[in-house]
This record gives sequence, structure tokens and C-alpha cells, in this order.
Amino acid sequence: MRAWACRGVLLLALALSSAQTRAVELGPVTVDAREGGFFGQLRCVVHAPVEIVRAVLTDFEHMPAFVPNLEHSQILEHHGNVYRIRQRGTVHWGVFSQAFESERRVEWFPDDHLVSEGSSETFRRVRSDMRLFANAEETTLEYRIEMTPAGWLPAFLGTRFMRHELAEQFTAMGREMERRAQLQVRH
Repeated sequence: MRAWACRGVLLLALALSSAQTRAVELGPVTVDAREGGFFGQLRCVVHAPVEIVRAVLTDFEHMPAFVPNLEHSQILEHHGNVYRIRQRGTVHWGVFSQAFESERRVEWFPDDHLVSEGSSETFRRVRSDMRLFANAEETTLEYRIEMTPAGWLPAFLGTRFMRHELAEQFTAMGREMERRAQLQVRH
């Protein structure tokens, strides 16, 4: 009897947790190569309030815990809504891997608009633009990025690699946003 009760409680807990967990809705990730650079965009819907989305997007010091391939992330300066950050890691794609270190300036604007600009040894220029749109139950992230490689990078390789990295990173960040939203609901 006791074993049946334990199984029943376990099944109920699993049912409740899976009912509360929704998948991150990642729209198509488009990347194209033109004018010597790579241009990507995506749309991601997460089931989390905009306050939690903002918190995850600016949790630079803890990003290695939830962003794949990121080994170190540090805030170098923070003044109001402007951050200067340094990040280091290694990206893996099939048999290829590439270490990276970048420094970026990230600025939040009052209308939930985030702009990031930076460079690294691999990319001479990286500029991204993100806008958040929220309602009571979910937040939509619309993201655009422009990357200019420091050296030659074949278009077919760069577009596939960038598409893979964007999908992986936004899925991971979306999961962290939803995880934190669930924690907030439980407390």
C-alpha cells in the first residue's frame, strides 16, 4: 500500500511539473551572408514575464551556468543602463571548435530595446539589436545581429554555424527564463 501511495505522489508531481513547463517557442532562425558579413534574425517566445526576461539577459556574471559554450562572463563596468562586459568560451559545431573572447558594450533603452556592440579576435565587428514585447503570460524577443569576420569565412559555413549558435543560445536562455518564472510561481 505504501509503495502505491509513493508511486501515486510521484506520478502526480510529474504530471504537475510537465503541465506547468512549456517549451521555448523559437521561430525560424534566418542567417544570410552579404557585403562581407553575416546577418541573422530570430523571434523567440518565452513563457515568462518581461521582468524575468530582463533579469536573465543582464545576469552576465552567471551566464556560464546556463549559456552553452560560455566559460567566463564578467561585468567590467556598469553605469545605469550601460554595461561593458567580457566573455570567453569555446563554440563547438560538429568536429569544429573555436575559442573566443569578446568585449561588448550593452545598453538597455527604456522601451525594452537592447543594443550591443563589440568585437573579438574572430569578428572585427558584432552589433545586435533586441526588442522585447510582453503581455501578462509571455514575452517575445525579436533579435537581429550583424557580424563582420576578422578574416575570410566561407558563406556556407558561416551561415550554418551562426544559425546553430543562435538557436542553441536562445533556447538555453529561454529555458532559464522559464525556469526562473516557475520558481517565482512556486514562491
